[in-house]
Amino acid sequence: MDATMTEVVVSPLSVYVCIEGDALKGHHSWVPRNAPDGWYGCIEYQEITLYTKDGTAIPMMDDQACSGCSGGTDPSEDGWIHLVRRPDTPLDVENLASISVCGVEIPLT
Repeated sequence: MDATMTEVVVSPLSVYVCIEGDALKGHHSWVPRNAPDGWYGCIEYQEITLYTKDGTAIPMMDDQACSGCSGGTDPSEDGWIHLVRRPDTPLDVENLASISVCGVEIPLT
């Protein structure tokens, strides 16, 4: 079973990543639950970092507004995770070299 990044969008104000695939079906059974109410960490634990052309890392804020998932508890649903992150300050997208999503680095040039 596989999961594939199917879309990556970087704007001055946010980063959007879509990961899809059968490997994400039933993912709530294996992702950590970190909130006091037992909420699943399938969105919170996916690290996204941007890198500038000089190698400077730009971490994203912890805010996950508009992020979501499907197939986490019902494996008959399509498996996907949509991740939305924001930087502390607006990005100079012309100065970005790459993005790292869950440890996979992708060039932006």
